[in-house]
Amino acid sequence: MRRRLSPFGGAVLFLLCIFLVGCSKELVRPGQSDREMFDLGKRLMEQEEYQDAITVFRELNNRHPSSPLVEEALFNIALAYYLDEMDVDAEVAFDDFLRLYPASPLVPKALLYKGLTIERAVEPPGRDQDPAREALSVYRDLVARYPDAEEARKGRERIEALRSHLARHEMEIARFYIKKDKFDAAVYRLRRALESYGDTRVGDDLKLLLGIALARSGKLEEARKILHELERSESPPEGIGDLREEIREREAEK
Repeated sequence: MRRRLSPFGGAVLFLLCIFLVGCSKELVRPGQSDREMFDLGKRLMEQEEYQDAITVFRELNNRHPSSPLVEEALFNIALAYYLDEMDVDAEVAFDDFLRLYPASPLVPKALLYKGLTIERAVEPPGRDQDPAREALSVYRDLVARYPDAEEARKGRERIEALRSHLARHEMEIARFYIKKDKFDAAVYRLRRALESYGDTRVGDDLKLLLGIALARSGKLEEARKILHELERSESPPEGIGDLREEIREREAEK
């Protein structure tokens, strides 16, 4: 059953609302120019008073909708949400900015921070990776549209990191299949992963696990081929001895 608010609780809530409204009104004065309000919002952000900054920037937009400062003010609203770790609000605000100002010089920065916002929701390997794929798509859009922008360098770094993360995710699933003796399923998964992520920093680890899955499925010739490839690598993966031992054991069983 829904609980009713007591008369005392209702009075407290009413007074709190009045207090908050009063505080928001104190942030800006009647007659303030767009520049004064913008500078105030920036100072509040520097002081990490993000919610107050958002209030000021929104009021700037309401009072001076045709001001050239509105564009950056709306970007700063999204950035303030991001810095305050309010990720759902930040993503919505960045999307609003990108929709309203598709040609803005702040678009590369908005795309970067949108990707960083989404990336905060990325789960460890073995769990749902939709946020990782969504963030990856945003970074790729950034790099494709603005390859020479300063933000593109960071975008490329995040692309590489997320691709390696997704490769580890595929390895985690393959290990589960191997543990359940579903070697063909593991081999299929790892072959596909190598096509997508073989050039990442964990590419050799993918090959190593594929070799083990092949050996356990009885495909020793293919497993040996992978072993030889890894042995010729400049920095063979640490677990290469496990693949050698796996092949020896399967050969001994014949």
